Amino acid sequence: MNVWIAIYITVEWIVRIGMAFIIVLRQQRPNSALAWLVLVMLLPVPGLVLYLLFGEAGFRRARVMRYCAGLGLSRQNRARTLAPELREKQRILEGVTERLGAPPARGGNDVEFLTELDQFLARLCADIAAAKHHVHLLYFIIADDDAGRRIVDALVAARGRGVEVRVLADAAGSFGFFMGLDTKLRDAGAEVHDHLPVNPLRRKLIRFDLRNHRKLAIIDGRVAFTGSNNLVQDDVGISRRARKRGARWQDVTVRLEGPSVTGLQEVFADDWHFETDQVLDGPLYFPTQEHVGDIPVQIVPSGPHQPEALVRDCLVEALHTAKRHVIISTPYFVPDESLMAAMRLAALRGAQVDLVVPRQSDKVICDLVARSHFEELMNAGVRIHLHQKGILHAKTLTVDDEFSLVTSANFDIRSFFLNFELGVLLYERNATARLRFCQTRYIEESQKVNPTLWAGRSLRHRLPERFARLLSPLL
Repeated sequence: MNVWIAIYITVEWIVRIGMAFIIVLRQQRPNSALAWLVLVMLLPVPGLVLYLLFGEAGFRRARVMRYCAGLGLSRQNRARTLAPELREKQRILEGVTERLGAPPARGGNDVEFLTELDQFLARLCADIAAAKHHVHLLYFIIADDDAGRRIVDALVAARGRGVEVRVLADAAGSFGFFMGLDTKLRDAGAEVHDHLPVNPLRRKLIRFDLRNHRKLAIIDGRVAFTGSNNLVQDDVGISRRARKRGARWQDVTVRLEGPSVTGLQEVFADDWHFETDQVLDGPLYFPTQEHVGDIPVQIVPSGPHQPEALVRDCLVEALHTAKRHVIISTPYFVPDESLMAAMRLAALRGAQVDLVVPRQSDKVICDLVARSHFEELMNAGVRIHLHQKGILHAKTLTVDDEFSLVTSANFDIRSFFLNFELGVLLYERNATARLRFCQTRYIEESQKVNPTLWAGRSLRHRLPERFARLLSPLL
């Protein structure tokens, strides 16, 4: 018995020492490395298993090279669109975002904001019904419920007219969809694939928890939808009593027409190629775009294949330019030090900074981590609003009258470093004002946090938040 105990203790120390070298060498973020080191030192064997599942670098090197080689396959023969005219602060952000890995901004776009689920679904179904050549969908969640079936029925009808239909859905987020609803599409002749399967035999990534969190629909290469809406009913997880009061998930999706649709089609083509090895190219998928409006749009795709945290760095750079007013809405607020510093400095510089988060989201630990940052932000002058009507799920940013961001990315470490995400930067005052109108409604539906009362809370409230914050590098 003593021999087996000695062997087990020896194995534990081998794991501790070996994992210490591996974590220090491979983890690029010091906070994350320290959290994993503590876990492995305290619980060597469980820590090793968890690290292999969730802590290893996202892509195998061969997959990184293949994915990056695939980027641009769909666009290699197309000339770059003429750069739109931008004001100085817009031009600086656009240039920084491009150097971080995003494509350049394209001018001549028209943008429509859709803030209600029925409005979004009706608009999407109408565009699918008008499709002549193809419909491409890429979503984190396609649910087997009224919303998901409504879209599937529209796609089946499109296939009946001879329209090409391709659907790429995250394997974990759309688990229910792949339990049978996908068969209806395949039977109609649509191409359907689960992205990033969790099956070890089909796994193309090292980590099981890396997800494709993007939301994207493309119709005929001329119309696109992207934002925070999944294809799922907006009362999921909402109590019956709250539903009677009108509580719903609050989202925003943008419908785009113009040259920016080409960039969004490129995102779909890259993800489709990564999963299927099929290359989508040619004028039917990438038609010549007419200028249908006057809004410059920059596509902001991000993912674990990138060496930089594109969304995080874009947010930080945008906040550094703020002079008058910033509004941020996000369901999950798990910032790192650079985002916290940018928000505090914007407020200290004299800008009015408003952060809107749900009073209670569907992730308790994320709520606790968010609340652990409130006092520090409010001490710098940031105004914090707890949204009361359902679950605020819109991920938005407006800065002065200069630019705005609608994205699938939560303002948390998972979206910054782990998920495949997609956003659009709008470099136009009228579009920014329209999005700010939506954000103002969120603030009106919220309760502002009183800094004095918040600072006087008991240890019973503070202690769970502080413990949860220690886990934030691993979230």
